[in-house]
Amino acid sequence: MGHSQTFQWFSWFKAGRTLTDDDERSGQPVSSSMPEMIERVCQIILEDRHRTIDEVSMLVGISHGTCHKILTEDLKMQRVASEFMPRLLSVNQKQQRLDVCLDLKENAANDSSFLSNVITGDETWVYAYDPETKTQSSQ
Repeated sequence: MGHSQTFQWFSWFKAGRTLTDDDERSGQPVSSSMPEMIERVCQIILEDRHRTIDEVSMLVGISHGTCHKILTEDLKMQRVASEFMPRLLSVNQKQQRLDVCLDLKENAANDSSFLSNVITGDETWVYAYDPETKTQSSQ
């Protein structure tokens, strides 16, 4: 808050103002354009998931806080390894998984040896041996 803004607040309260709420502002409320903003933010992130919130907010023309809210609350995304990822599967991802499962099911039904080619596993600890250092390490 700058000096002039502090002085302005001081003069308002000296004149009898008692509320700390902001005055009404002119212009279009943010909520009226939110669906369009959400869609634009989503498209920008889908084009490049490595973009920062500052980059996205600058491209869309919204504040950092509004952009963060859209990404985390409206689009249900979270930052993972410097990339925004959906918390839940999208409709397209669900459909892709269904298609793969149906394809696997069809292959298993048509080829009796198909399942013998499937490799499954469980979490396993393996020891790596580095011949240069002659040490073993758990990975």
